Amino acid sequence: MPQETLEYSSTVSTAWASDIAKVEDDDGVFAVADTLNQMATIQLGDLTNNDIGSVNSITIYASALIFPAKRVARLAVYIQNSSGTTLTQGVMDVNSTTEALFNTGALTFSGISESSINDMQILLRYLADSDPGGTTDLSVDYLYAVVDYDIPLPPPYNNNRNRLHIANGRIDLTSGRLSI
Repeated sequence: MPQETLEYSSTVSTAWASDIAKVEDDDGVFAVADTLNQMATIQLGDLTNNDIGSVNSITIYASALIFPAKRVARLAVYIQNSSGTTLTQGVMDVNSTTEALFNTGALTFSGISESSINDMQILLRYLADSDPGGTTDLSVDYLYAVVDYDIPLPPPYNNNRNRLHIANGRIDLTSGRLSI
C-alpha cells in the first residue's frame, strides 16, 4: 500500500501566540499556544498521485513539547473539510517532550476520494493543561499527515488491447491454447 506525506501548505486561521506556519519543518522552531482554547487551522498540501483507489487511513504526526516541564497538556486535533465541517477529531496528550503519534480509530477513514483529502484541513486547539494556573506553553515543532491508500487494479481483461491482467493468484488452463 503506497503512502504519501502531506505537510503544511498554508494558514487558514490562527489565534496562537506565535505563527502556526512554524509547524512546516522539523527544525526546532515552534508554533506556541500560551492560553487555553487558542486555535489554529492549517491547510495541508495536496496528494501528488492521481491514481488512488481508496484511502485506508490518515495518520496525524506531531512533534510537540510543553514548558514548564513536568506537566501534561492536551492538544485537540480536528480533521475538517474546507467548509469547516469536522470529519473526525481526537486528543493528543503532550508531556514535557513528546514525539507523539496521533492515530486512533476515529482517524481511520475508508472510501475517501483524493479530492476530499486535498480539501482536508487540520484545526489545532490547546484544550487543557495540568498547571492549575494555566501558564503552560504548548509548543508544536512539526505536524504532518500520512495518507495510506490503495491503487486501483486494472480491469481483468481489456477488450481494446486483448490483454489479461492478473494481480495475484494462480492460473489453471484446462483446455485451449495459451500463447505468450
